[in-house]
Amino acid sequence: MRKTIGLGVFVTILAAAVPLLAQDKPILAVMDVEDKTGKFKRGDLEGATDYLRTKLVESGRYQVVDKTRQGEKRTLVAKDLRRESHSPCYDRTCRIKLGQALAADRMLACAVTAVGSTCILGCEVTKLETEAVVTAASARFKCNADALLGGVGRAAVRLAGGKGKSPSPEDNERVVEGKIGGTPEEWQPEAAQRVIVKLSSTPAGAVVLADGKLLCQTTPCSKTMTTGSHEISMEIEGDRYLPKKDVVTVGKGVSVDWKLTPNFGLLTVKSEPSGLDVKVDGKVVGKTPLEKLEVSIGGHEVLVTSKCHYDAGERVNVERGRQRNVLVAAKERQGAIAVEASNAAGNSIAAKVYVDEQLVGRAPGVFKVSVCARTLTVVRTGYMEFTKTVSLQERRTTDVAATLRALPDKESKGIVAKKLKTPFVVRTRKKVKVRNVAELFRAIASNTTVVLAPGTYVLSEKSEGRERAVGVELPKGSAHLAWHDVHDGPELHLKELHNLRLVGSKAGKVRVVVAPRYADVLHFENCSGIQIENIALGHLVPGHCMGAVLVMEDCKDVVVSRSTLFGSGAYGLILRSVVNFFFDNSIIEGCTYGILGVEDSARISFRHSVFRDNEEFGLVWFENSRSTSFSHCTFEQNRARESCHLFRTRNSSTVEFEQCTFRRNEVRFLAESPAGLSFESCAFKGNAFDERPFRKSD
Repeated sequence: MRKTIGLGVFVTILAAAVPLLAQDKPILAVMDVEDKTGKFKRGDLEGATDYLRTKLVESGRYQVVDKTRQGEKRTLVAKDLRRESHSPCYDRTCRIKLGQALAADRMLACAVTAVGSTCILGCEVTKLETEAVVTAASARFKCNADALLGGVGRAAVRLAGGKGKSPSPEDNERVVEGKIGGTPEEWQPEAAQRVIVKLSSTPAGAVVLADGKLLCQTTPCSKTMTTGSHEISMEIEGDRYLPKKDVVTVGKGVSVDWKLTPNFGLLTVKSEPSGLDVKVDGKVVGKTPLEKLEVSIGGHEVLVTSKCHYDAGERVNVERGRQRNVLVAAKERQGAIAVEASNAAGNSIAAKVYVDEQLVGRAPGVFKVSVCARTLTVVRTGYMEFTKTVSLQERRTTDVAATLRALPDKESKGIVAKKLKTPFVVRTRKKVKVRNVAELFRAIASNTTVVLAPGTYVLSEKSEGRERAVGVELPKGSAHLAWHDVHDGPELHLKELHNLRLVGSKAGKVRVVVAPRYADVLHFENCSGIQIENIALGHLVPGHCMGAVLVMEDCKDVVVSRSTLFGSGAYGLILRSVVNFFFDNSIIEGCTYGILGVEDSARISFRHSVFRDNEEFGLVWFENSRSTSFSHCTFEQNRARESCHLFRTRNSSTVEFEQCTFRRNEVRFLAESPAGLSFESCAFKGNAFDERPFRKSD
């Protein structure tokens, strides 16, 4: 009886002690083993985690959280952190939150890293109450799945208190000793088919991985690959382009050519006028026009600045892979000049006023101009130019009194403005090639060279059944191009252009024509630095009355070279208020009213040019102009009515002809009188006026 009671008491005490012993063991949450090397498959990592969990349970040192319960809690934690339910929980925030949700005392986190060909498993036990690491262990092993298990076993022993010892033989199950294995069967390896794959990217320079392994250091490249499906990824160093990954089925003739998505946007900034500084987010990045500047995605502040203009710009949002255009109209900072002109006797006289070579009006007068204006010129026929450097203040008027001195006698004409002897250079910042009228209109802008491909560019034409011609549509919002209505259609005017070159391709003939007989082909206003080269300009049908070929009005620094002006109803060339004009190696022909006219202009030069087959009134005339010359030019087979002359001058300085040829011109008189004309080493042959050149003689 006593034995029975004693045994019962012992069993009761033992049953009560088991929970107390369990309560002394900390509850441990074992996290998934993380692979930072990319060398191990997901299944191998899951197996290593399970093995680690089992070894720690066997050690008897910890109570390990059930795997299924831990998986359920991880899903809830992922939802709480707004992550995908299947996403890994490798970061410290996620792991601590998961351990707390499991009511664990400690959390075990292990990760595999590599140094060279050796892998290292590092494990840390964190006390969740204080978030402090209380235990750690590590193990080195070769970087393969089999060695991984050995590393996990050694780390588990150390975490369980084994002090760095490897698992003892008692930890392994005993087996019956003897030979194992079987007799291998004869086999032949299946030769995997291999092909060469070309890999390229836009832009070039991407690193290529195949199935997680380096395949190509930089694109473009060619590599041998086995046929079948492979996971290909391309990535460019840095963050300018997004990496791309996809599964590609490799076979004969397959190549991989990917366009990587830019992780930036493009910003194009233009201003009127151009040449102003551009600031993006407070930093100067160039001058307008600024084309396709790479900027980060998102909001930017774009500002166009200049000491001559008020700051102007926009706040814009730039999207990935998209271009954002910013067009700024900068308002000029202005002052004013009050100009009065007088002669040497102190008498007030009227005169033209130029500011930085641009005509602004007539004196006396007050003119609003840019505060950056520097040169004031006052001009009157028969007087020497008055020039003064000015310094202007914003919103203030500067008074200038200009005293003009009369031109000296012919013997002293050396101090008069010299005639042009060589063409000047028109410099531009960009070059655009065009093939049709629409492209031509879009390309016309300041600081631009426009190269026209061979062909005929019809700016305006008549359609069947219509009396009036119709012009090609102009670009929307164009500040430089405008159609002006004339009797039988539109006339193109080009305004406020500076440093523009229109150049015909050397590959073939380039013709620019219009249909309206009353319209000028090209009419320039308030322009400077204009060059027309290797282009034929004219009318489709010779016209009447007002239709000239080329008209320049209030312009300066103009060059026409290796070009032809033909088939006009009026004159081939009209210059009004033009300074510095050079006509070189060019032709005016087939005009039905006359050759050319020059009015209120200075420094006009014609060289190595031909004027032929023109008719029928006063062929060449000059009014209120100075410093005009013709050198090595030919006038031939021109015709005029009996009452008309080849040349007519009025209120102009002497027009000089040097080594020019006049032949077979059916014109009664060369001029009314020799006054205002000078001929040096010129040849005259077969002209109607050879025996009597002038109606009146001095």
